[in-house]
Amino acid sequence: MPYKADVFINYRTKDGEHVAGQLYENITKRFGEGRAFRDGSTLTPGQPFPTGLMDALHASSVCIAVVGDGWAASPLLRREDDWVRRELLEALERGITVLPVLVDKTPWLKAAELPPELARLAEIQAMRLRAYDSRHDLAEIGDYLSDMVPALRESDREAGQREDKPSGSVHNAAGDNTGSGTLIQTRDTGDIDTSTHTNTTSIGRAGHVNSGSGDQHNTAPQHAPRLGDGSSYVAGDQSGGSGNTNTFYRGERDRDGDR
Repeated sequence: MPYKADVFINYRTKDGEHVAGQLYENITKRFGEGRAFRDGSTLTPGQPFPTGLMDALHASSVCIAVVGDGWAASPLLRREDDWVRRELLEALERGITVLPVLVDKTPWLKAAELPPELARLAEIQAMRLRAYDSRHDLAEIGDYLSDMVPALRESDREAGQREDKPSGSVHNAAGDNTGSGTLIQTRDTGDIDTSTHTNTTSIGRAGHVNSGSGDQHNTAPQHAPRLGDGSSYVAGDQSGGSGNTNTFYRGERDRDGDR
């Protein structure tokens, strides 16, 4: 009986076997039985190995390629009878989406380090599965699969738990506030340190603010090495003189994004 799993997991034994198991279990738990194919867990006794593999691959929508350290340099990947190679070539030729999943600190694939027939893999955006953050990475891979494959989206058991919100968003619980003052978020101000004996309040990196009686004076600008994007310092009478300083910095790219 042909297998009709939506996700085919391609891996090399003793290189990415444990990761293939993680992916298979996570996809099965999230989307249901029969949604993922992994030869060691899916093929039944008596099933012809080559036929079972190719039938499952042809029926899939996504082929996950588990890429461990040394995967690209393996001599096996250059052999025409290597099943990892055969499955990936078949997926590419049939237009099946191939998703490389890099294990831990495995470097990005480079065309020059791959067999010419598989050099296209270096042009495909990969995802990463790290041992120290596997829960987060597995969730992201599951989200990708849910977005890519309509059948998986319909059976996604975590669909109701997903929240489409921008990264770094803040959630507040201000319902118990009975005062009339303005509410601020510590994400926007940083740490607050009040020194009552000097009547000053230190707010994040912005400096000191007079919190006692009397006039407010901010005179000397103090710039930390990195105040963040779009930091401003204002001093003086606001007449356009040298007391107004605006400093802008460009944030660092995610290390994994540097190609």
